[in-house]
Amino acid sequence: MAKRKKATSKKGRRAKKRTKSPKPPKTIGILHSASKSKHKKEIEALIGGLQMKGYTEGVNLTILGNDPYWSDDDPKKLADNARTLATAAGLDLIIAAGGTASVYALKKQQGNVGIYTPVVFTTFSEQNAPAPNMTGVNARTSEFDVARMELLYQKAPSSTARFGVLENPTRPNFDANKLQGWADSKFPRVITLDRQPVYKNPGETDQDIIDRIDQAFNSWKGKIEFAQVCADPIFNDFRKEVTRAAKKNGVRAVYQWKQFRDDGADPNDLVYGTLLMDAYEHAGEMAAQRLDQPFSIIPVYPLPQPGPSVKRKTAKRKRRQ
Repeated sequence: MAKRKKATSKKGRRAKKRTKSPKPPKTIGILHSASKSKHKKEIEALIGGLQMKGYTEGVNLTILGNDPYWSDDDPKKLADNARTLATAAGLDLIIAAGGTASVYALKKQQGNVGIYTPVVFTTFSEQNAPAPNMTGVNARTSEFDVARMELLYQKAPSSTARFGVLENPTRPNFDANKLQGWADSKFPRVITLDRQPVYKNPGETDQDIIDRIDQAFNSWKGKIEFAQVCADPIFNDFRKEVTRAAKKNGVRAVYQWKQFRDDGADPNDLVYGTLLMDAYEHAGEMAAQRLDQPFSIIPVYPLPQPGPSVKRKTAKRKRRQ
């Protein structure tokens, strides 16, 4: 009987040793540049990343307002939401989601009010954080615009000299010379880029964006057979409208996110980019790390360089174990 009791005691001690103390409760705010109806899965991936590292919503994690502050691609609403979160009391962390615009909106408002709550971003387009209190995922978005242009050029017939470019010239750090520089330096007097702008002004509606998308592709009909849809949250938010307009006008496109395939891209279209869901999930994990270590230095994490995807079956996501 003594031996049996001793064995049970050892088992109990082992179980006790494995049990981790729950993490203390934290409160975060989430700023998103886009619309709620289009980003449910991404936010679920973000919350999932936090949960994997010990922070569960409703248990030891509170989200201010119980939902992200959605900005509906409206620059003014994004600025207003950023100011609300920058001045909110009691926040342990702010997550800037939906792209580079959210990051810079928070940076500006935090500078205005002089309150520097730690920030973790989900899909930033640069390797270096723009402020000391910021870190997160470099999703390598616009970084691959030139690589996508090169891939499109390689897939087009050698006789193709005119390519379409769908871009948002109002995005932060937009570089109008990047793609033109590629064309001029590598293919002087050979490649012509037909660039069409899509953006949303303060107070405009989604229909204004859709109209610009349609106008761009309609202008290419019969003239442009190959086009790049550049990296930008506005095109991610309107994936269905972009892919529909491309197919309607006979344009073969190269896209950034695998999600374009799920929302109507033609099987012959190209995809070259990182994985959106991985970016959000990893950002959630980094957010948990920041909550654990508020004053530590956490480098920006660049997602791995992607490979080109042509067929649907090659774009399957590999989740981290």
